[in-house]
Amino acid sequence: LIGLFTKSLSGDGRTGLVAGLIYLGFLSTIQHGRPFLTNAPETLFLFLPLVIMFQADSTTVRNTLLCGFCFGMAALYKSFFLVFVGAFALGLVLLYRADFKPLAFLKRYGLFFTGAVLLGLGIFSLWLVFDPYPEQVLSQFLLKENVGKFNPSNFWTGLYSGSHALWRLWLGPFANAGLYAVVLLGLVIDTVRRQKQLAPHEKQLWLYVLGFLIIYSIPTQRQENYLLPTCAALSVLLALRWQALPAVWFRITLIVAAFLFAVTFWVQWEVEHAFGARLFSWKNYLVPILLLALSLFSLARIEVGRFLLPLIALGVLLTAGLFLDPFSRKYSEEARRELQGKTVYFPTRPYLIKHEIYRFILPGANVVGYTKHHSLEEIDHTYCARIIDLDEEIPEGYRLIDQVYNLKTRHTNQQIKDMIFHRRLELMLDRLALLEKKEG
Repeated sequence: LIGLFTKSLSGDGRTGLVAGLIYLGFLSTIQHGRPFLTNAPETLFLFLPLVIMFQADSTTVRNTLLCGFCFGMAALYKSFFLVFVGAFALGLVLLYRADFKPLAFLKRYGLFFTGAVLLGLGIFSLWLVFDPYPEQVLSQFLLKENVGKFNPSNFWTGLYSGSHALWRLWLGPFANAGLYAVVLLGLVIDTVRRQKQLAPHEKQLWLYVLGFLIIYSIPTQRQENYLLPTCAALSVLLALRWQALPAVWFRITLIVAAFLFAVTFWVQWEVEHAFGARLFSWKNYLVPILLLALSLFSLARIEVGRFLLPLIALGVLLTAGLFLDPFSRKYSEEARRELQGKTVYFPTRPYLIKHEIYRFILPGANVVGYTKHHSLEEIDHTYCARIIDLDEEIPEGYRLIDQVYNLKTRHTNQQIKDMIFHRRLELMLDRLALLEKKEG
Protein backbone atom coordinates (compact mmCIF):
# COMPACT_ATOMS: atom_id res chain seq x y z
CA LEU A 1 0.00 0.00 0.00
CA ILE A 2 2.81 2.41 0.89
CA GLY A 3 4.62 1.63 -2.35
CA LEU A 4 1.54 2.03 -4.55
CA PHE A 5 0.50 5.23 -2.78
CA THR A 6 3.98 6.75 -3.17
CA LYS A 7 4.06 5.75 -6.84
CA SER A 8 0.75 7.53 -7.41
CA LEU A 9 2.11 10.71 -5.77
CA SER A 10 5.49 10.71 -7.50
CA GLY A 11 4.68 8.97 -10.77
CA ASP A 12 7.82 6.88 -10.26
CA GLY A 13 7.76 3.16 -9.44
CA ARG A 14 11.31 3.25 -8.02
CA THR A 15 10.28 5.89 -5.49
CA GLY A 16 7.39 3.68 -4.48
CA LEU A 17 9.75 0.74 -4.02
CA VAL A 18 12.05 2.86 -1.85
CA ALA A 19 9.09 3.95 0.30
CA GLY A 20 8.06 0.35 0.91
CA LEU A 21 11.61 -0.71 1.79
CA ILE A 22 12.03 2.25 4.13
CA TYR A 23 8.90 1.28 6.03
CA LEU A 24 10.05 -2.34 6.38
CA GLY A 25 13.37 -1.11 7.75
CA PHE A 26 11.81 1.05 10.47
CA LEU A 27 12.56 -0.24 13.96
CA SER A 28 8.84 -0.02 14.69
CA THR A 29 8.15 -3.01 12.44
CA ILE A 30 9.90 -5.30 14.93
CA GLN A 31 10.15 -3.28 18.13
CA HIS A 32 6.40 -3.00 18.64
CA GLY A 33 5.15 -5.21 15.82
CA ARG A 34 4.58 -8.20 18.05
CA PRO A 35 1.60 -10.27 16.97
CA PHE A 36 -0.30 -9.87 20.23
CA LEU A 37 -0.04 -6.08 20.03
CA THR A 38 -1.59 -6.03 16.52
CA ASN A 39 0.35 -2.97 15.36
CA ALA A 40 0.46 -3.90 11.68
CA PRO A 41 -3.36 -4.02 11.26
CA GLU A 42 -3.68 -0.83 13.31
CA THR A 43 -1.28 0.95 10.94
CA LEU A 44 -3.00 -0.43 7.85
CA PHE A 45 -6.55 0.53 8.80
CA LEU A 46 -5.62 4.02 10.01
CA PHE A 47 -3.51 4.75 6.92
CA LEU A 48 -6.12 3.49 4.44
CA PRO A 49 -8.62 6.37 4.95
CA LEU A 50 -5.87 8.86 4.13
CA VAL A 51 -5.04 6.95 0.94
CA ILE A 52 -8.74 6.71 0.01
CA MET A 53 -9.24 10.47 0.35
CA PHE A 54 -6.03 11.15 -1.57
CA GLN A 55 -7.12 8.97 -4.47
CA ALA A 56 -10.48 10.71 -4.74
CA ASP A 57 -11.38 13.75 -2.63
CA SER A 58 -14.96 12.61 -2.61
CA THR A 59 -17.52 12.42 0.20
CA THR A 60 -19.67 9.80 -1.50
CA VAL A 61 -21.50 7.14 0.48
CA ARG A 62 -18.91 4.64 -0.77
CA ASN A 63 -15.97 6.57 0.66
CA THR A 64 -17.86 7.23 3.90
CA LEU A 65 -18.51 3.52 4.35
CA LEU A 66 -14.93 2.57 3.44
CA CYS A 67 -13.36 5.07 5.86
CA GLY A 68 -15.82 4.19 8.63
CA PHE A 69 -15.10 0.49 8.12
CA CYS A 70 -11.36 1.17 8.40
CA PHE A 71 -11.79 3.16 11.62
CA GLY A 72 -13.91 0.37 13.07
CA MET A 73 -11.43 -2.36 12.14
CA ALA A 74 -8.53 -0.39 13.67
CA ALA A 75 -10.58 0.01 16.85
CA LEU A 76 -11.41 -3.71 17.03
CA TYR A 77 -7.73 -4.54 16.76
CA LYS A 78 -6.59 -2.10 19.45
CA SER A 79 -8.94 0.43 21.08
CA PHE A 80 -12.13 2.42 20.44
CA PHE A 81 -10.00 5.55 20.97
CA LEU A 82 -8.36 4.89 17.58
CA VAL A 83 -11.60 5.98 15.89
CA PHE A 84 -11.03 9.48 17.26
CA VAL A 85 -7.28 9.38 16.57
CA GLY A 86 -7.75 8.39 12.92
CA ALA A 87 -10.61 10.84 12.47
CA PHE A 88 -8.65 13.72 14.01
CA ALA A 89 -5.57 13.09 11.83
CA LEU A 90 -7.70 12.77 8.68
CA GLY A 91 -9.74 15.79 9.81
CA LEU A 92 -6.62 17.99 9.85
CA VAL A 93 -5.92 16.96 6.26
CA LEU A 94 -9.48 17.74 5.18
CA LEU A 95 -9.43 21.03 7.13
CA TYR A 96 -6.37 22.01 5.09
CA ARG A 97 -8.33 21.31 1.92
CA ALA A 98 -11.06 23.62 3.24
CA ASP A 99 -8.46 26.38 3.69
CA PHE A 100 -8.69 25.95 7.49
CA LYS A 101 -12.19 27.45 7.47
CA PRO A 102 -14.41 25.51 9.91
CA LEU A 103 -17.67 26.40 8.22
CA ALA A 104 -16.34 25.40 4.81
CA PHE A 105 -15.06 22.16 6.35
CA LEU A 106 -18.45 21.33 7.88
CA LYS A 107 -20.28 22.14 4.67
CA ARG A 108 -17.95 20.04 2.53
CA TYR A 109 -17.03 17.16 4.86
CA GLY A 110 -19.45 17.31 7.79
CA LEU A 111 -21.76 14.43 6.78
CA PHE A 112 -18.87 12.32 5.55
CA PHE A 113 -16.92 12.86 8.74
CA THR A 114 -19.83 12.22 11.10
CA GLY A 115 -20.91 9.12 9.18
CA ALA A 116 -17.40 7.62 9.16
CA VAL A 117 -16.90 8.18 12.91
CA LEU A 118 -20.31 6.76 13.86
CA LEU A 119 -19.80 3.73 11.63
CA GLY A 120 -16.36 3.14 13.18
CA LEU A 121 -17.81 3.26 16.69
CA GLY A 122 -20.67 1.04 15.58
CA ILE A 123 -18.29 -1.61 14.26
CA PHE A 124 -16.32 -1.49 17.51
CA SER A 125 -19.54 -1.97 19.50
CA LEU A 126 -19.93 -5.39 17.87
CA TRP A 127 -17.39 -6.58 20.44
CA LEU A 128 -19.91 -5.86 23.16
CA VAL A 129 -22.62 -7.71 21.24
CA PHE A 130 -20.67 -10.90 20.58
CA ASP A 131 -18.37 -11.13 23.61
CA PRO A 132 -19.75 -13.51 26.23
CA TYR A 133 -18.61 -11.15 29.01
CA PRO A 134 -19.53 -7.62 27.86
CA GLU A 135 -19.36 -6.30 31.43
CA GLN A 136 -15.66 -7.26 31.52
CA VAL A 137 -15.08 -5.42 28.25
CA LEU A 138 -16.62 -2.29 29.76
CA SER A 139 -14.89 -2.46 33.15
CA GLN A 140 -11.46 -3.86 32.21
CA PHE A 141 -10.90 -2.66 28.67
CA LEU A 142 -12.89 0.55 28.20
CA LEU A 143 -12.58 1.99 31.69
CA LYS A 144 -9.32 0.55 33.03
CA GLU A 145 -7.15 0.19 29.92
CA ASN A 146 -8.44 3.21 27.96
CA VAL A 147 -10.03 5.80 30.20
CA GLY A 148 -7.43 4.92 32.83
CA LYS A 149 -4.75 6.51 30.63
CA PHE A 150 -6.29 9.91 31.38
CA ASN A 151 -5.22 11.14 34.81
CA PRO A 152 -6.08 14.85 35.22
CA SER A 153 -4.41 15.05 38.65
CA ASN A 154 -0.86 14.84 37.24
CA PHE A 155 -1.48 16.22 33.75
CA TRP A 156 0.62 19.37 34.09
CA THR A 157 3.55 17.85 35.99
CA GLY A 158 3.50 14.85 33.65
CA LEU A 159 4.04 17.11 30.67
CA TYR A 160 7.69 17.69 31.51
CA SER A 161 8.66 14.97 34.00
CA GLY A 162 8.17 11.28 34.63
CA SER A 163 8.25 8.32 32.26
CA HIS A 164 5.46 9.69 30.03
CA ALA A 165 6.68 13.25 29.49
CA LEU A 166 5.60 15.14 26.39
CA TRP A 167 9.10 15.30 24.94
CA ARG A 168 9.26 11.50 24.84
CA LEU A 169 6.13 11.37 22.69
CA TRP A 170 7.26 14.08 20.28
CA LEU A 171 10.62 12.36 19.81
CA GLY A 172 8.77 9.09 19.27
CA PRO A 173 8.96 9.15 15.45
CA PHE A 174 12.76 9.11 15.66
CA ALA A 175 12.72 6.14 18.05
CA ASN A 176 10.32 4.29 15.77
CA ALA A 177 12.50 5.03 12.74
CA GLY A 178 15.51 3.17 14.16
CA LEU A 179 18.44 3.42 11.76
CA TYR A 180 16.52 6.02 9.75
CA ALA A 181 16.39 8.43 12.72
CA VAL A 182 19.24 10.58 11.38
CA VAL A 183 17.79 10.72 7.86
CA LEU A 184 14.39 11.59 9.37
CA LEU A 185 16.04 14.46 11.25
CA GLY A 186 17.45 15.62 7.93
CA LEU A 187 13.96 15.45 6.41
CA VAL A 188 12.50 17.56 9.24
CA ILE A 189 15.19 20.22 8.76
CA ASP A 190 14.68 20.09 4.99
CA THR A 191 10.92 20.50 5.45
CA VAL A 192 11.31 23.52 7.74
CA ARG A 193 13.67 25.17 5.25
CA ARG A 194 11.28 24.54 2.37
CA GLN A 195 8.05 25.27 4.23
CA LYS A 196 6.97 27.88 1.70
CA GLN A 197 7.73 25.58 -1.26
CA LEU A 198 6.15 22.38 0.08
CA ALA A 199 3.88 20.56 -2.33
CA PRO A 200 0.24 20.18 -1.16
CA HIS A 201 0.60 16.41 -0.67
CA GLU A 202 3.66 16.95 1.55
CA LYS A 203 1.77 19.41 3.74
CA GLN A 204 -1.12 17.00 4.09
CA LEU A 205 1.11 14.08 5.04
CA TRP A 206 2.82 16.18 7.70
CA LEU A 207 -0.58 17.29 9.03
CA TYR A 208 -1.56 13.63 9.30
CA VAL A 209 1.55 12.98 11.45
CA LEU A 210 0.88 16.15 13.47
CA GLY A 211 -2.65 14.94 14.18
CA PHE A 212 -1.32 11.87 16.01
CA LEU A 213 1.19 13.95 17.97
CA ILE A 214 -1.49 16.40 19.10
CA ILE A 215 -4.16 13.94 20.14
CA TYR A 216 -1.75 11.61 21.96
CA SER A 217 -0.39 14.58 23.91
CA ILE A 218 -3.72 14.71 25.76
CA PRO A 219 -3.58 11.38 27.69
CA THR A 220 -1.25 11.32 30.68
CA GLN A 221 0.29 8.06 29.42
CA ARG A 222 2.32 9.01 26.35
CA GLN A 223 4.39 6.39 24.55
CA GLU A 224 6.16 6.33 21.20
CA ASN A 225 4.44 3.10 20.16
CA TYR A 226 1.15 5.04 19.98
CA LEU A 227 2.63 6.80 16.95
CA LEU A 228 3.27 3.62 14.96
CA PRO A 229 0.63 4.37 12.28
CA THR A 230 2.53 7.56 11.37
CA CYS A 231 5.50 5.44 10.23
CA ALA A 232 3.63 4.76 6.98
CA ALA A 233 3.27 8.47 6.20
CA LEU A 234 6.87 9.20 7.26
CA SER A 235 8.11 6.47 4.91
CA VAL A 236 6.28 8.16 2.03
CA LEU A 237 7.69 11.58 2.94
CA LEU A 238 11.24 10.19 3.17
CA ALA A 239 10.98 8.46 -0.19
CA LEU A 240 9.65 11.57 -1.91
CA ARG A 241 12.71 13.58 -0.79
CA TRP A 242 15.21 10.69 -0.83
CA GLN A 243 17.30 11.94 -3.74
CA ALA A 244 17.17 15.60 -2.67
CA LEU A 245 18.30 15.25 0.94
CA PRO A 246 21.93 16.27 1.63
CA ALA A 247 24.43 13.41 1.53
CA VAL A 248 25.66 14.14 5.07
CA TRP A 249 22.56 12.50 6.58
CA PHE A 250 23.23 9.32 4.63
CA ARG A 251 26.92 9.31 5.56
CA ILE A 252 26.14 9.57 9.28
CA THR A 253 23.57 6.78 8.99
CA LEU A 254 25.99 4.50 7.14
CA ILE A 255 28.66 5.12 9.80
CA VAL A 256 26.15 4.14 12.50
CA ALA A 257 25.21 1.00 10.53
CA ALA A 258 28.86 0.02 10.09
CA PHE A 259 29.44 0.50 13.81
CA LEU A 260 26.44 -1.70 14.67
CA PHE A 261 27.64 -4.51 12.39
CA ALA A 262 31.15 -4.38 13.86
CA VAL A 263 29.86 -4.33 17.46
CA THR A 264 27.50 -7.24 16.81
CA PHE A 265 30.36 -9.34 15.42
CA TRP A 266 32.58 -8.47 18.40
CA VAL A 267 29.88 -9.09 21.04
CA GLN A 268 29.07 -12.51 19.59
CA TRP A 269 32.74 -13.46 19.55
CA GLU A 270 33.29 -12.26 23.12
CA VAL A 271 30.16 -13.96 24.46
CA GLU A 272 31.19 -17.32 23.01
CA HIS A 273 34.75 -16.86 24.27
CA ALA A 274 33.58 -15.96 27.79
CA PHE A 275 30.92 -18.64 27.81
CA GLY A 276 33.21 -21.34 26.49
CA ALA A 277 30.56 -22.80 24.19
CA ARG A 278 29.30 -22.38 20.64
CA LEU A 279 26.06 -20.41 20.67
CA PHE A 280 26.05 -18.79 17.25
CA SER A 281 26.15 -20.26 13.76
CA TRP A 282 28.40 -19.25 10.88
CA LYS A 283 25.62 -16.98 9.59
CA ASN A 284 25.93 -14.85 12.72
CA TYR A 285 29.48 -13.95 11.68
CA LEU A 286 29.21 -13.91 7.90
CA VAL A 287 26.16 -11.62 7.65
CA PRO A 288 27.50 -8.69 9.72
CA ILE A 289 30.90 -8.90 8.00
CA LEU A 290 29.30 -8.71 4.54
CA LEU A 291 27.00 -5.89 5.61
CA LEU A 292 29.92 -4.04 7.21
CA ALA A 293 31.78 -4.23 3.90
CA LEU A 294 28.67 -3.03 2.05
CA SER A 295 28.30 -0.10 4.45
CA LEU A 296 31.93 0.96 4.00
CA PHE A 297 31.61 0.66 0.22
CA SER A 298 28.46 2.80 0.37
CA LEU A 299 30.32 5.42 2.40
CA ALA A 300 33.02 5.61 -0.26
CA ARG A 301 30.44 5.96 -3.03
CA ILE A 302 27.64 7.88 -1.36
CA GLU A 303 25.28 8.00 -4.35
CA VAL A 304 25.37 4.22 -4.46
CA GLY A 305 25.00 4.27 -0.69
CA ARG A 306 21.87 6.36 -0.99
CA PHE A 307 20.40 3.58 -3.14
CA LEU A 308 21.66 0.75 -0.91
CA LEU A 309 20.71 2.22 2.47
CA PRO A 310 17.20 0.66 2.56
CA LEU A 311 18.80 -2.76 2.08
CA ILE A 312 21.43 -2.03 4.74
CA ALA A 313 18.66 -0.99 7.17
CA LEU A 314 16.96 -4.33 6.58
CA GLY A 315 20.35 -5.92 7.18
CA VAL A 316 20.49 -4.31 10.64
CA LEU A 317 17.20 -5.98 11.54
CA LEU A 318 18.42 -9.27 10.06
CA THR A 319 21.61 -9.10 12.12
CA ALA A 320 19.63 -8.36 15.27
CA GLY A 321 17.34 -11.29 14.54
CA LEU A 322 20.29 -13.64 14.04
CA PHE A 323 21.84 -12.46 17.30
CA LEU A 324 18.63 -13.13 19.23
CA ASP A 325 17.95 -16.49 17.58
CA PRO A 326 19.91 -18.68 20.05
CA PHE A 327 17.85 -17.21 22.88
CA SER A 328 14.47 -18.15 21.45
CA ARG A 329 15.16 -21.79 20.60
CA LYS A 330 12.84 -24.57 21.72
CA TYR A 331 13.62 -26.96 24.51
CA SER A 332 14.96 -30.34 23.42
CA GLU A 333 12.69 -32.89 21.83
CA GLU A 334 13.08 -35.15 24.86
CA ALA A 335 11.93 -32.41 27.23
CA ARG A 336 8.98 -31.54 25.01
CA ARG A 337 7.97 -35.20 24.87
CA GLU A 338 8.22 -35.59 28.65
CA LEU A 339 6.10 -32.49 29.36
CA GLN A 340 3.51 -33.01 26.62
CA GLY A 341 0.10 -32.06 28.05
CA LYS A 342 1.49 -31.33 31.52
CA THR A 343 1.16 -28.05 33.43
CA VAL A 344 4.42 -26.12 33.64
CA TYR A 345 4.78 -22.84 35.55
CA PHE A 346 6.91 -20.12 33.95
CA PRO A 347 8.09 -16.82 35.47
CA THR A 348 6.38 -13.73 34.15
CA ARG A 349 5.42 -10.21 35.15
CA PRO A 350 1.93 -8.75 35.37
CA TYR A 351 0.52 -7.23 32.15
CA LEU A 352 3.41 -8.49 29.98
CA ILE A 353 1.92 -12.00 29.63
CA LYS A 354 5.43 -13.17 28.89
CA HIS A 355 4.43 -16.74 29.61
CA GLU A 356 2.54 -16.68 26.29
CA ILE A 357 5.92 -16.53 24.57
CA TYR A 358 6.98 -19.68 26.39
CA ARG A 359 4.32 -21.65 24.50
CA PHE A 360 6.57 -21.35 21.45
CA ILE A 361 9.64 -22.84 23.13
CA LEU A 362 7.71 -25.57 24.96
CA PRO A 363 4.89 -26.47 22.57
CA GLY A 364 2.38 -29.02 23.77
CA ALA A 365 2.65 -28.14 27.45
CA ASN A 366 0.04 -26.26 29.44
CA VAL A 367 2.03 -23.10 30.15
CA VAL A 368 0.94 -21.05 33.18
CA GLY A 369 2.61 -17.87 34.41
CA TYR A 370 3.60 -17.07 37.97
CA THR A 371 4.91 -13.74 39.27
CA LYS A 372 7.12 -12.68 42.14
CA HIS A 373 3.91 -12.06 44.05
CA HIS A 374 3.19 -15.80 43.86
CA SER A 375 6.29 -17.76 44.80
CA LEU A 376 6.59 -21.39 43.73
CA GLU A 377 6.22 -22.46 47.35
CA GLU A 378 2.63 -21.15 47.23
CA ILE A 379 1.78 -23.08 44.05
CA ASP A 380 0.87 -26.73 43.86
CA HIS A 381 3.30 -27.64 41.10
CA THR A 382 5.34 -30.54 39.85
CA TYR A 383 7.04 -28.86 36.89
CA CYS A 384 8.34 -25.31 36.71
CA ALA A 385 10.87 -23.09 35.00
CA ARG A 386 13.24 -20.85 36.89
CA ILE A 387 15.67 -18.17 35.76
CA ILE A 388 19.11 -19.16 37.09
CA ASP A 389 22.47 -17.44 36.66
CA LEU A 390 25.13 -19.34 34.74
CA ASP A 391 27.17 -20.12 37.88
CA GLU A 392 24.15 -20.79 40.09
CA GLU A 393 23.37 -24.29 41.34
CA ILE A 394 20.09 -26.07 40.60
CA PRO A 395 17.75 -25.46 43.58
CA GLU A 396 17.74 -28.22 46.13
CA GLY A 397 14.81 -30.59 45.82
CA TYR A 398 14.55 -30.25 42.02
CA ARG A 399 15.70 -32.31 39.04
CA LEU A 400 16.95 -30.53 35.92
CA ILE A 401 14.99 -31.63 32.82
CA ASP A 402 16.46 -29.22 30.28
CA GLN A 403 17.60 -25.62 29.95
CA VAL A 404 17.85 -22.88 27.35
CA TYR A 405 19.97 -19.76 27.47
CA ASN A 406 18.23 -16.50 28.07
CA LEU A 407 19.27 -12.87 27.47
CA LYS A 408 19.02 -10.87 30.65
CA THR A 409 16.93 -7.74 30.37
CA ARG A 410 18.00 -6.08 33.61
CA HIS A 411 21.47 -5.68 35.11
CA THR A 412 22.93 -4.07 38.20
CA ASN A 413 25.25 -1.09 37.81
CA GLN A 414 28.19 -3.28 38.78
CA GLN A 415 27.32 -5.88 36.13
CA ILE A 416 27.13 -3.17 33.47
CA LYS A 417 30.58 -1.90 34.50
CA ASP A 418 31.98 -5.44 34.45
CA MET A 419 30.61 -6.06 30.95
CA ILE A 420 32.00 -2.80 29.55
CA PHE A 421 35.33 -2.47 31.34
CA HIS A 422 36.22 -6.10 32.12
CA ARG A 423 34.66 -7.76 29.05
CA ARG A 424 32.55 -10.06 31.20
CA LEU A 425 29.92 -10.46 28.55
CA GLU A 426 28.75 -13.78 29.96
CA LEU A 427 26.84 -11.59 32.43
CA MET A 428 24.47 -10.88 29.57
CA LEU A 429 23.11 -14.42 29.89
CA ASP A 430 21.27 -16.59 32.33
CA ARG A 431 19.47 -19.95 32.08
CA LEU A 432 15.78 -20.72 31.87
CA ALA A 433 15.89 -24.11 33.58
CA LEU A 434 13.05 -26.65 33.34
CA LEU A 435 12.75 -28.37 36.71
CA GLU A 436 10.83 -31.26 38.22
CA LYS A 437 10.06 -31.15 41.92
CA LYS A 438 11.29 -34.29 43.65
CA GLU A 439 8.88 -36.17 45.84
CA GLY A 440 9.30 -35.56 49.54
